[in-house]
Amino acid sequence: MTGTEDNPRVEEPSEPSGEAFRPARRSFDDIVAQIQSAIDHGTYRSGERLPAERELIRVFGASRGTVREALRLLEGMDRVTIKRGAKGGVFVRDPDALGVASALESLIRFRRAGVGELVEFRPGFEAENARWAAQRVTDDEIAALRHLVESYSDQIAGAWSGLVELDLQLHQQVAAASGNEIRAGISLGINRVVREASLALGATTVDRNDEARQLSDIVEAIAARDPTEAHAAMLRHVEVNSALELRAESPRE
Repeated sequence: MTGTEDNPRVEEPSEPSGEAFRPARRSFDDIVAQIQSAIDHGTYRSGERLPAERELIRVFGASRGTVREALRLLEGMDRVTIKRGAKGGVFVRDPDALGVASALESLIRFRRAGVGELVEFRPGFEAENARWAAQRVTDDEIAALRHLVESYSDQIAGAWSGLVELDLQLHQQVAAASGNEIRAGISLGINRVVREASLALGATTVDRNDEARQLSDIVEAIAARDPTEAHAAMLRHVEVNSALELRAESPRE
């Protein structure tokens, strides 16, 4: 039926095809990687709908459960939005700073990265953040960093959880002061996981006054715009805490 001028046929929008994808070699991991790659390369742009679930099942050669699990992870990473109902589907979304952080956090948790892997990664990363911050920090950022150190000292006898939050805020501020958005995004992502490792230290013997001195040393080196000392001060701080975190995670004899 072609319709008439009085009753024209309404064309239904065609379903997006899955021709951009290939059978998933490693099933779940490969599905996530292929969809992310298609989004990153502009095959599917912000706001566009991905192929229907049945099409994804066909092109990936995977089960419905596997496809749905991959889509749920992508939603948790803020790469897509899943909408229900007649006009629903899986839609691409724009990443933002929080989205990038959520994506990294999801990846860390999905890969089940432990404290040992964070301990391996963080010292060099955080120390380089401080080195760059010492070269690029603004006067307003120095004031903000000093305020965090003062707040830490003022609350030193308070709840450990409050001190953990101040410490993480300081690390995030240093990353922001580095002037590198990639560093700031990574810092935001790992800090959500680092929080759990740091909170575990509440049951250990932590020298809070020494912690306050370490943070002050970092900030004053950055304020002096001394990249070498800022790097060294941050490295000392992270290595001390990393050793405590590893000890807290190790099973007691």
